[in-house]
Amino acid sequence: MMVSKADSSAMIDLSKLNSKKNQHYVSKFYLKQWIGKDRIFVKRKDGEQSKVYDKRNADDVGTERYFYGIEIDEAVLDTLNYMFAEKSTTNKVLEQNLQSLAVLKLLDDVINKEIGIVNRDEALLENVKAAFKHRNLHHLEDSYEAIEQQIAAEIRNIANSEFDDNWFRPTRKTVMFIFILFGTQIFRTKEKMVELQRQIPEITLDRLGTKTTLTPEQRDSVLKCMLYFYAQEFSASLETSGCTLTITRNHTDLGYLTTDSPALVHWNPPAELNLVAYGAIPLSPRLMAHIHFPKVKENANVVKVIDVHDVNEVLIANRVIAKNPHSQLYAAKLEDFVKSGIDIGDYTEPAKDAAK
Repeated sequence: MMVSKADSSAMIDLSKLNSKKNQHYVSKFYLKQWIGKDRIFVKRKDGEQSKVYDKRNADDVGTERYFYGIEIDEAVLDTLNYMFAEKSTTNKVLEQNLQSLAVLKLLDDVINKEIGIVNRDEALLENVKAAFKHRNLHHLEDSYEAIEQQIAAEIRNIANSEFDDNWFRPTRKTVMFIFILFGTQIFRTKEKMVELQRQIPEITLDRLGTKTTLTPEQRDSVLKCMLYFYAQEFSASLETSGCTLTITRNHTDLGYLTTDSPALVHWNPPAELNLVAYGAIPLSPRLMAHIHFPKVKENANVVKVIDVHDVNEVLIANRVIAKNPHSQLYAAKLEDFVKSGIDIGDYTEPAKDAAK
């Protein structure tokens, strides 16, 4: 590849790149369901300290700085191919994911390692490196966001529909999109990343007897890609799982809470339930999805809708939810925290809002 002196028209306008430093590991459209009276209430745990505060929007709720940033070099790609290449022969989505990462690796060879570059133009090369760094920082974030854009409208429609004769009844597409939300929110969270880092503290790649231990940064790139692959695979498997999806409509004045790990899974439910597993995810303060995986698989997924008028049922759900955040618990109203027995410390609502 030849890089000769370039004029300004060859340069990439970095100011036009959509930089998202605070990257959501909880879907932003999902969090917006808990923006009640123009705000979302957050209880954040930091070590032994907990604090309740409110936010006007979800821009920096459930986020971490460049959470999805990856670097795909030869070692990272070889590790992922070793783990997933065989499975990708029968999984078109996985094959496409690996191919997109292979493109990033080839770009890394040229741009960062400068393989094949002659007649270097320093300004152009630095410009391209900055643009490529942006792509690495946003590749997985953009991929998750593409999934969100497909499912957001349907989830919002059912979550915000009034509980009357015109209620937005779940269709097959609705069910599929709830499964996608549930599956992605199991694997994309900060909690799951920390869990995987703990389970896999080190990765060693063996190439024909030559062993290479990946750096922490390379290992984390592998883990982030693994979680993205798992999220898609698990979401797709739910469509043929023969499970029962039960949607509870909350008619009480106590809203469902949610967390920065909103998809709950219980892999060892009581034997009398005759289930392999049980899962749940709040869809809004007024709606919650429950997924039962029977030991005897149904021929097709079953969908049920149950109306909840007993506040104690919502209270029980909130107590379970409140035990399972990574570090953040969310409510649409401050009183949802209070009624659910959540300690709000010394937080008080601003007078003008509390008086409304």
